[in-house]
This record gives sequence, C-alpha cells and structure tokens, in this order.
Amino acid sequence: MLVRYGYKLPGCLFVMNTKDNARAVHEAALLSIPVVGIVDTDVNPDPVTYPIPGNDESPQAINLYANFAMQAMLEGKALRESRMGGGRARPSR
Repeated sequence: MLVRYGYKLPGCLFVMNTKDNARAVHEAALLSIPVVGIVDTDVNPDPVTYPIPGNDESPQAINLYANFAMQAMLEGKALRESRMGGGRARPSR
C-alpha cells in the first residue's frame, strides 16, 4: 500500500522482540526487507535475516541493544558518506 503512494521501502527492519512482532517480521520477509532482530531461545530464528541472541527484555538490555543498533547505523552511514566522496550519501540503485 505504501509503495502505491510513492513511499520508499526501508533498507532494513530492526526488531527488539521478534516474538511479539512476528507479523512485522513476516511482512518484511514477503517484501524482501532484511530483518535484524533480538531472538529469544523460544523463538524460531529462521525468518530473521540477522538474528541476535538475547533473552533479556529488561529496560537496561533494550537500551543496550538500541544503542548498539544506533552506533552501527551511524558508523555505516559515515562509511557510506566517506566512500561517496564526503557529500550527502545517495542510495545505490
């Protein structure tokens, strides 16, 4: 539906709880969107493209996971911008 209105699909989906967000993981797989997700031991990791094992859902653990994800995204963005010659990075086609 969003594609019809000109919205761009995300390049990746980061999911903190793949069990509670199983529908989002499934829909991302249908759209070929890679999924990075925190996977509990009681969840099938197969639908997740890049599973991260973790059973702790405390606020401290969620904060840790979110900070790691944010740092990785910022580093990736900086790397992409440096490879593009400094200016604003443009997505590859």
